[in-house]
Amino acid sequence: RLVGSEMCIRDRTTEEQVVQEETGERLHHEIAARIGEESYRLMKAHYADGVSLTELAERSHISLGALKMKMCRWKKKCTGIVA
Repeated sequence: RLVGSEMCIRDRTTEEQVVQEETGERLHHEIAARIGEESYRLMKAHYADGVSLTELAERSHISLGALKMKMCRWKKKCTGIVA
């Protein structure tokens, strides 16, 4: 059973998790609005999930060079979202 400050810590942690989830969702929508949902998925796969660019290029049926160029353009489009 939680008492006093333990309850406050649990409540604060839950609130922080909710804020993080909401922020993540807003960020997802903002990025996807700028570069498209499929482009967002590729960026997320590489930067958040650690999938190599080579593997992503193969999955997407494009050359590695083309993917690198697209990633560069997508990153430029996303500049300023996170300040």
